[in-house]
Amino acid sequence: MKRLPPIGMCGEVPDVKIHSYPLLATTDYEKPQKTGGSLSAHLNPVIPVRFLKNGNKTDWFNAMIDTGSFYSLAKENIFRSLGIESIGTTFAEHIEDGNMPFNMYPCAFKISDLKIGFSTTFLKLHETFQYDVVLGSHIFDISELHIYGAKKLFELIF
Repeated sequence: MKRLPPIGMCGEVPDVKIHSYPLLATTDYEKPQKTGGSLSAHLNPVIPVRFLKNGNKTDWFNAMIDTGSFYSLAKENIFRSLGIESIGTTFAEHIEDGNMPFNMYPCAFKISDLKIGFSTTFLKLHETFQYDVVLGSHIFDISELHIYGAKKLFELIF
């Protein structure tokens, strides 16, 4: 098992080789940890997240869970507010523009009321997107998403 980057390492290059896919790691926690809420008007799960670096934290942002996107993305102003620099670029498929380079930002974050810290490499999200943060499907490597469509609710379990 890889040694997981501690919460607060956000903004520093983790001691793992980053290829052209995001790193996703968590702090230790007791299972199960659950959160949930209502689906958006477009039937996407939306949860509050905040970003962390060396004891500093951002305000809460609405994050859309995008089951069709492997990558997680966030707007550049979030990284700037914590002094997080890009660690390079990777190529990823853009829905309109095809395969193109994206800046990568290593970042730690917290999801709503969960007692878990997360760390992943975020790609830069276009400023005009409706949400400030997109959590990609790679989060399902460590969680389960249950959608109750008729009730317009979801549950995320780690």
